[in-house]
Amino acid sequence: IETIKKFKPGFMIEVGDFEHIDAGSSFKIISFLTDLSYDVFEYNGSSFVRHAIIKTAYPTLNLYFFPK
Repeated sequence: IETIKKFKPGFMIEVGDFEHIDAGSSFKIISFLTDLSYDVFEYNGSSFVRHAIIKTAYPTLNLYFFPK
C-alpha cells in the first residue's frame, strides 16, 4: 500500500465475479483503489471512458486505474 501511495502507478486489472472462485469481489478491489485516489476507466476501442462502478457481480472486464 505504501508503494502505491508513494509511486502512484497505473493499473490494468481484469475483473470478473464467478461463484466458483473465492478471491473476493471485484467491487472490493475497485473500492480499494478508488479509496487510494484512483479513477476507473474502460477502453472502448479508441479512448478511455470513465467506468460506472457496479456494486453487484461483475462480468469479465478490463479496467484501467489512473491516479487522480
